[in-house]
Amino acid sequence: MIVQSTGDTRSVYGGAVALHRALPASRMVTLRNVRRHGLYGMYPNRCVTEAVNAYLASGVLPKTNLTCER
Repeated sequence: MIVQSTGDTRSVYGGAVALHRALPASRMVTLRNVRRHGLYGMYPNRCVTEAVNAYLASGVLPKTNLTCER
C-alpha cells in the first residue's frame, strides 16, 4: 500500500505513481489537493485512516486503488 498526497512537497506524487507501476501488486491511496507529507496518523482524513487501518488489521490490500478527498 502506497499512501500519497498529490501536493506532497517532500516526495512528489509522480514518484509514488512510478513506484506503484513498478510494484504491480500494490495499491495506491491518494489524497487529492493536500500539500502534506506524512498522512497516516498525522493528517486527519477519515478515508485514508480507514483504508490503512483496514489493511493493517487484515493484511489484505483494497481491491482497487483509492482516491480520497480533502
